[in-house]
Amino acid sequence: MRWLAVGMAELVMGCYTGLLPGQDGDASGSGPGDGSGALGPDDGTDEGGSSAGSDPLDTDAVPGGDGPCGDGVLDAGEECDQGPANSESGACKPDCSTNVCGDGFVGPAEGCDDGNLAADDGCSPQCTLESCGDGVVDGGEQCDDGQNGDDDDGCTDACLLPACGDGIAQPGADEQCDLGPGNSDSGACTTSCDDAVCGDGLEWVGHEECDLGAGNGPGSSCTPECSANVCGDGYAGPGEQCDDGNASNVDDCTNVCQGAACGDGYTQPGEQCDDGNANDLDVCSNACVAQMSDGFPNNAYCDQVAGWGPAWTTWELEVLALVNEARSTPTDCGSEGMFGATGPLTYDGALTCAARNHSQDMGDNDYFAHTSPTGETPSDRLALAGYSWSTWGENIGAGYSSPTAVVDGWLASDGHCANIMNPAFQELGVGYYAAPGSTWTHYWTQNFGAP
Repeated sequence: MRWLAVGMAELVMGCYTGLLPGQDGDASGSGPGDGSGALGPDDGTDEGGSSAGSDPLDTDAVPGGDGPCGDGVLDAGEECDQGPANSESGACKPDCSTNVCGDGFVGPAEGCDDGNLAADDGCSPQCTLESCGDGVVDGGEQCDDGQNGDDDDGCTDACLLPACGDGIAQPGADEQCDLGPGNSDSGACTTSCDDAVCGDGLEWVGHEECDLGAGNGPGSSCTPECSANVCGDGYAGPGEQCDDGNASNVDDCTNVCQGAACGDGYTQPGEQCDDGNANDLDVCSNACVAQMSDGFPNNAYCDQVAGWGPAWTTWELEVLALVNEARSTPTDCGSEGMFGATGPLTYDGALTCAARNHSQDMGDNDYFAHTSPTGETPSDRLALAGYSWSTWGENIGAGYSSPTAVVDGWLASDGHCANIMNPAFQELGVGYYAAPGSTWTHYWTQNFGAP
C-alpha cells in the first residue's frame, strides 16, 4: 500500500524696332517712288540730314542704316547677335545681350538662374543647383565633402555631421551600431551606439536577466553570464554558503547551497552515516558515526530485530542516504507525475522495527507481499512497533543485492518512486534481511511515515 498525491521662372523681354535712320519714312518722299509706300533708294534727305555713307551709327556697311537685333550682325549697342540662334537659353539672348549668371535666364553650362547671385536659395552664385554632394555647404547642410557614397568619412550622404542616433553606424565615429530611434539602453544597441553586451551594466531585456556591470560575479545577485544567481549555477550568491554547480548532496556543498554538516540528512565525506536527527541513542550518533544502539522502542516486537549486525545496519543507513539524495532533486515518477525536490527524511527507530520484522518474515517464510501469510498488514506492523502516524507508506523489494540496486529499482517503478518523493512523509525506517536458500535471498522493506 502507498499514499498517493495528487522649378524656376524665366524672364521674357520684348524688343521694339522703329524706322532706322536712313530709311525713308515718307512713302511719297522727294525721291523717286512708285507711290506704293515701299521704300526706295536713299534720297539723301532722310531725317538726320546725313548723306549716304556718312551716318555715324552705320556699322553694317549698308548705306543709310543699321540692321535689327537678330539679323546676325553685331550692331552698335549689341553685346552679341547670333541671328536666329539668339534665345533665352543661348549664349546670346533675344535682346542681343550676353547670357550671364544672375540675369534670370538659364544659359549654356548653367544648371539654374534665379536672377540673383545669392547663396542658399536653391541656386548657387555660380548658377548651379545647390544640392548635398556638390562640395559646397548650402543652407540646411552641416557639411558637404562632395563625396556621397561614404557615410563614414566625416560627412554623411545627407550632408550632416555623424552623430549617434542618426541611424548610420559609423565605425570612424567609434560607433558599434546605430538603430536611430531604435537605440535603447535596454535593447541590442545602446543610446551611446554600443552593442549590448553582458557586463556593460545595462540589462538587455529578453536576453539578460540582470546586469550589474563590474558587480557581476560570485557573491552578487547577478552572475558573470548576466543571469540571476541561483543555487546550482556554480556561483555562491547572497544567502549561499557555497555553490558547486551540481545537484549532489553527498559532497561538500548541498544542493541548497549550504556547507555539508552532520545532521543534514546526507552522508557526506568523513561521515559514516547521517540520519538527519538529533537523537544520539539511535543507529547514527550526533557525530555521524554508526553505532549499534538502535533507539528502538522498548517492546517485545522490536526486541526481536534489535540485534542487527553492523553490515546490515550500514546498508539500511545507506538506503536512507540514497533516498534523501533522490528527494533533493526533481524526479519524474511516470504515471504518478513529476515531483519537485523536497526535504530529507529522518531515521526513526519504530519504523525501522516494523521494516526489519517484515523483511525477516518474507525471508524466513519465502514469500513476497505487503500482507503476510498470517494476514498481518503494514498498519498492523506499525501499531506493533508503537508508531503513531498521520500518514504512512511502504515499499518492499526482493532479489536486489545492494542498497544502490534496490533504490534504483524503486525509483524506476512509478508507485514506489512516488512514495520516495512524497513530501508528506517526514521519517523513514529501512529493514534489510538476508535469507540464503530462499527464492530471492535479499529482502528489503521501507516504511515511510509522518507523526
